[in-house]
Amino acid sequence: MLKFKPVNRIILPLISIFLLFLAVGFGNPMARKSFFSPTGGYEVSFTQLKSANPSGEGVSISYRINFFTKGGPLLSTVPFNNGKLTEAGIFKKLIWAPKDGFVILPPEMEGGSSRAIALDPKLPWKESPFQLDNFVWIDDLSGVGNRRGSCNYGVFRFDGGNGKEIPVKKPESPIGYELISVKNNTAFIKMFLDDCRMQDIPPRCLSYDLANGVETPASCPPVKPPQKPSKNR
Repeated sequence: MLKFKPVNRIILPLISIFLLFLAVGFGNPMARKSFFSPTGGYEVSFTQLKSANPSGEGVSISYRINFFTKGGPLLSTVPFNNGKLTEAGIFKKLIWAPKDGFVILPPEMEGGSSRAIALDPKLPWKESPFQLDNFVWIDDLSGVGNRRGSCNYGVFRFDGGNGKEIPVKKPESPIGYELISVKNNTAFIKMFLDDCRMQDIPPRCLSYDLANGVETPASCPPVKPPQKPSKNR
């Protein structure tokens, strides 16, 4: 019968630790922290990485974000190179679908644009650009919001079932559209002249039934006058 020498009792644990680092990935990991999605079904793991700054002064901090099913396999890995945010700060900026079917990453990540990551294995997509703000959920996998740009203001619906943005009201420059609110599956939308307008006209509003696509005129909410700054006493 073979017997291991005492030195092997030291080498074998070291090999196990090395294999663990291979599984996690290289990148000079400094620390690792984990959080859980609102429903508790998914784990979000942050691995802090450091590298030398190109200028040669100090180090640069970045993160690798891993999404797992709770106690299950790795679903997605995303680099996050904004070292100004902590792991907790990044996690607070994640926007979760009502049942955690997908998650929306913040625009502070590398590239300066948001994107959605599918987590539910039943969804047919993995990753999609996400360009909406003032976003309002209308069911477990979709919502509506504004898409803004120069001479380009529209209202779109993000369909988490297929990972696509679908126009509710397309931009019609110089006419733009802005979501005001959503109630009982009806979106209230303001129509206005965008920044490419040639003249000023009063804004008009409409209500849009998100279920059947029917729109009707509606009254615009009153515009609140700007508040005067209070005087210091």
